[in-house]
Amino acid sequence: MSMPAAAVIVSHIQRNIDAVTLLKADHRYIEDMFLEFERTETPVQRQHLAVQICTALMVHKDIEEEIFYPAFLAGTQHRGLHHEAIVEHDEADKLISDIMDMSAEDEFFDAKVHVLSEMIAHHVREEERIGGMFSAARKSTMDLMSLGQAMQQRRSELLGTAHILR
Repeated sequence: MSMPAAAVIVSHIQRNIDAVTLLKADHRYIEDMFLEFERTETPVQRQHLAVQICTALMVHKDIEEEIFYPAFLAGTQHRGLHHEAIVEHDEADKLISDIMDMSAEDEFFDAKVHVLSEMIAHHVREEERIGGMFSAARKSTMDLMSLGQAMQQRRSELLGTAHILR
């Protein structure tokens, strides 16, 4: 029997890690799920994975937008990186909403998941690159440990209501 999406999302995160490490762990976890989606053939399994991917992305997006991004903007004053990340989230939200409302047997389902995967890969590269958001955060005076703890707490709250996120 497989774990519920919420349990799987939490299981990849260690306790007491800084915000950047937490977000990078999310990135690796989501990348792995996209790879698994590409290898999966049955519509039922693809649907299940798509829901897991979308749920993980919604939670990740929420903790970034509610906690990390405001602290990043305050700690670095780097509006360009901040604003670009918000715009990328907005675009991903549209595809996530479409995917969550679709069946794996819908004609455009696989295409939408694939495009979402490409969008997320771009977003991850932007955040993790040298000179990107994460390196700027590490160079700043941001309290990344406290942010990581706040983000873990918020993740737990969101996952308690994951069914409402759809």
